[in-house]
Amino acid sequence: ENGRIGLEVMAKEKPSLILLDLMMPELDGFGFMDEYRNHPEWHNIPVVVVTAKILSLDEKKSLEGWIEGLYSKLDTSFEDVLEEIRGYLPPCEIDAENT
Repeated sequence: ENGRIGLEVMAKEKPSLILLDLMMPELDGFGFMDEYRNHPEWHNIPVVVVTAKILSLDEKKSLEGWIEGLYSKLDTSFEDVLEEIRGYLPPCEIDAENT
């Protein structure tokens, strides 16, 4: 919904991956990343950014070293992003009885 809610959820339950949009209401992705940096216990959570925003050089530098991938909604396929995400998530077991 927005970056502030994302942070509230993370304070309660640590996710396996953060899929981050930089353009969100209330607290944008850059504000989210500022807070993320202040929590060393979150630093091992991979962050993949998907955004329609055209980033300035300074914005790209501010994310450098903190994110695993940066994808433009304008020229990246859903499948490319999905493939990236799969690489960071642990394999899940499928319960044959419930499928």
